[in-house]
Amino acid sequence: MTPSIPPGFDDIQTALSKQNRVVNVIGVVVDALSPRLSGGSSYVSTFTLKDNDISSGYLNGLKIRYFNNDESFLPAPQHEDVVLLRQIKVRTYQGAIMGVCSQVDFTPWIIFSKHSNSNSIPQITMRPGTQDLTSTEKSYALALMGVDSTISTNHQTFQVQHVAAPSLPRAAITMPNAPRGKPKFSLIKDLTYGTFVDLIVQVVKTFPEDYQRFLLYVSDYTQNKQLFNYALNEGGSRDGDEYGYLSRSKRDWPGPYGQMTLQVTLWEPHSHYARQNIKENDFVLLQNVNIKTGRMSGVMEGSLHTDRHYPEKIQVVPINDNDSDEDIKKLVRRKLEYWKRIRAENPGFHGNDTNKRKAAENDEQPRNLSKRARKRLAEQKKKQLAKSKRDEDQPEIATSALGKRDQLNYYVRANDPSVPCRSISDILSNESHTNMSPDGIEYRLPFQNLRYKASVRVVDFFPPKLEDFAVQYDVERAMLSDTDSSANSGDENESGSRKLWEWRFCLLVEDAGPGTHYNHNGPRERMKLYVDNHEAVFLLRLDAA
Repeated sequence: MTPSIPPGFDDIQTALSKQNRVVNVIGVVVDALSPRLSGGSSYVSTFTLKDNDISSGYLNGLKIRYFNNDESFLPAPQHEDVVLLRQIKVRTYQGAIMGVCSQVDFTPWIIFSKHSNSNSIPQITMRPGTQDLTSTEKSYALALMGVDSTISTNHQTFQVQHVAAPSLPRAAITMPNAPRGKPKFSLIKDLTYGTFVDLIVQVVKTFPEDYQRFLLYVSDYTQNKQLFNYALNEGGSRDGDEYGYLSRSKRDWPGPYGQMTLQVTLWEPHSHYARQNIKENDFVLLQNVNIKTGRMSGVMEGSLHTDRHYPEKIQVVPINDNDSDEDIKKLVRRKLEYWKRIRAENPGFHGNDTNKRKAAENDEQPRNLSKRARKRLAEQKKKQLAKSKRDEDQPEIATSALGKRDQLNYYVRANDPSVPCRSISDILSNESHTNMSPDGIEYRLPFQNLRYKASVRVVDFFPPKLEDFAVQYDVERAMLSDTDSSANSGDENESGSRKLWEWRFCLLVEDAGPGTHYNHNGPRERMKLYVDNHEAVFLLRLDAA
């Protein structure tokens, strides 16, 4: 029996649906090109991964394009190898959806190779700096390779081979203040001056210092007496203005309070990456942070400079919401416990409730506007209020866009126009749903993981109210295990927990439009389409929040 996909990883079809997001995947190489020079100055390795229906070739697989200026850092898998990729970004590249790793990205890779001799031990090749494999990941890789998964999954199952760094050996580039052999990961409470550490933290605030620097205020909800002490009602004057010289209005400090928050100054290329990809409340891994005394503040701060040996290496790694790493879970538990305690000690307090803070900020009247500007703002709010009270819940649509029953909506287009359409009846009656058991009993599968293109018309939807098309998703409680009591206890509206909005609705559709064969005059086959967040964002070009 094939083991389930490891926690924190997506199957290939799910990864293909997560455009502009970072995913972890494991798959079999069904097509590969050896590394070669790209059109620019870098090298590129191209291969395609699948985790089911391997025999059908590269169709429906996830194509990977991995770029790097140093060819030795490129993965070079062969056909039928198994490849594990962490933090690969799925996006549209040259008109197709694929996983792309650019020169500035840090995407660890591991290649599992099986020798022609079936009795020989499989071999692992991995990029330097890649974290160790878990037993679940090894078992899943063995299963994809067709190796008996009952074999022990410790390191002796494989011959482990690390790709050599191109310039200096690993020991030679270890920072002098990081003791050899000692893990660099550290909690904030254990930080000491003059060390280089890796931190798993949550971003509580960001500030663009200048074009070269970007400030992250981060916390793992542990306390260090060397940090700045944020009082319960501390304002925002420390955002690049420690002494409050500037006259701009203050923004309340979102917490945590006390000595739990470390200011980390990012320099290029980390600052550029963080500006584009990191926002408040994100969980991140910061690698090789220099702990030192702030020049102006005199308290403990962090600094992340350009890597001298690999100047384009990004050491700010966003952490997926579905990451199952135990250090992430511990951080989430500490955060939930901290805010639960703060709320118990301060009834009615909403310090970390992002939604309530934003609502309060939006309701606040600007004090420095002219009389004419205030009047114009009042008229604008009046128009918005009148618009929100209309019976129609949808935005206004031009009359020309309301076509006939079988006329396609010009504003909705398929991702791949070259794929032919199939009727709903053909989709529902596909012969691939019929399967034969080992005992010769024929049965019908309730569904299959297949993709179709269809020309349809929406005839109904659920929920009946459009405002219910989005639901609130508690990110941090979902990151904890289902068996974790801290994830299932406490107030659902607890302010310490980070909540997002996601699309989740159902459409009832029937055959319509050109390009498909169906009865134009009689009743038409209908089918329910369940639309999740990623597909809805792609369809509507609109986030749920």
